[in-house]
Amino acid sequence: SHDGHAALQLFVQMKRLGFVPDPFTFSSVLGALSLIADEETHCQQLHCEVFKWGALSVPSVLNALMSCYVSCASSPLVNSCVLMAAARKLFDEAPPGRRDEPAWTTIIAGYVRNDDLVAARELLEGMTDHIAVAWNAMISGYVHRGFYEEAFDLLRRMHSLGIQLDEYTYTSVISAASNAGLFNIGRQVHAYVLRTVVQPSGHFVLSVNNACLLYTSD
Repeated sequence: SHDGHAALQLFVQMKRLGFVPDPFTFSSVLGALSLIADEETHCQQLHCEVFKWGALSVPSVLNALMSCYVSCASSPLVNSCVLMAAARKLFDEAPPGRRDEPAWTTIIAGYVRNDDLVAARELLEGMTDHIAVAWNAMISGYVHRGFYEEAFDLLRRMHSLGIQLDEYTYTSVISAASNAGLFNIGRQVHAYVLRTVVQPSGHFVLSVNNACLLYTSD
């Protein structure tokens, strides 16, 4: 958070000295703001600056501003619905060509993070591309809130659509199986990982093994 405040102070100094901000400047300062923003006005002020300099047409800046609103929406000092509405407005008003993978992931994960699984699922169903990170965020949201059958359903759909499953997919589903008492499913997924994942990373193995601890002791 100290770096976030320092970056904002530097941005203010740049303006005072007459430097013209470019897209990289805005992406950087918005990234810093997302670390510390806890009031709606923090996002709105930089939103005005971005709009003033015509930087909203740059995908990286648009995504950084969306991420800022999403992060701030988790603050206990704000109305999360208002902040998520602002992020969604940015997403909806962006031309389809500017809705890249980070944009889709940011808005879907933002809804998941702020407990609006219905809105997240509606967006997921509307994606033209199959973005694994967004699907993983949705599965994680279901597991975290105890909607295990919905998580399993998404896993089956990911597999049928040929979406690449990764360590986050597997650990979320194994956690869902163990929490729901579905130990056979957990073991089946674990066995599938061992059969199909070629040269898994040490972090991957550790994550899967940790997720398996709840049912292997049964």
